[in-house]
Amino acid sequence: SDVPVPKMLWRERDAAVLGGPFYVMDHVPGQIPADNPPFPTEGFVFEASPAQREKLWWSGIEAMTRVHKVDWKSLGIERLSWSHLGATPIERHLRFYERYFEWAKRGQPQPVAEAALEWLQRNMPVGEPVGLCWGDARIGNQIFQDFEVTALLDWEMATVGNPVLDLSWWLFVDEVNMRGNGIPGMERPRLEGLPGHGATVARWEELLDRKAEHLHYYEVFAGFRFAAVMIRIMQQQVAYGTFPEEIGLVLERNNVVTQLLAEIMHLPPPE
Repeated sequence: SDVPVPKMLWRERDAAVLGGPFYVMDHVPGQIPADNPPFPTEGFVFEASPAQREKLWWSGIEAMTRVHKVDWKSLGIERLSWSHLGATPIERHLRFYERYFEWAKRGQPQPVAEAALEWLQRNMPVGEPVGLCWGDARIGNQIFQDFEVTALLDWEMATVGNPVLDLSWWLFVDEVNMRGNGIPGMERPRLEGLPGHGATVARWEELLDRKAEHLHYYEVFAGFRFAAVMIRIMQQQVAYGTFPEEIGLVLERNNVVTQLLAEIMHLPPPE
């Protein structure tokens, strides 16, 4: 396809080499907007001109839509449809992440995420378009040269479903970035030149010649998925000794992701 990805060189199945199977790709030179510290606070995007930021953003959106235009059925990747989990793509995705969420939370209360899951189950859309989804669609998974995308990275969440899944994840993660990933003092106003939510949705629709149907539903789904991931991140931080377990339990349910999820669902903020 015309999706820019690093060239795959080989796969090694013998676990004796590095302790597990692995693959090797070409090195793609360039710059990647950082997660830590968040790219709106420092680094090449922060230091760029408004025109350069705008160029970077639109290049990133255009590259993402190339994924959505791929004829996935011709690639022999039907296994990404997760057909064993349900009748429709969204039912399958929801069931997959519900299982992950229940495993991750270990019986601890998660009021915001639990409310989101209940809402998502009640409001599943029907009759949706189906295409290849990148899964972890965000600007921090793109390599740039001269503010143009040269590669998309991190495909372990790739799946088949409504491509709005990717658009909503991009938008939700971007808002988390602008909030400094929840790091006190890292919050920033939107950098000049970076298009906002409405303009981004409109450009995505223009590039694919379709409406971003059920966008709010998928933004809630993005928040729910991210909330489940944050539980594990906080558990890892406790395991690393970053903070004690009692603090970790609070941060599992009250963090920048669950705060944003509560906002878009008009729920009380997490405690």
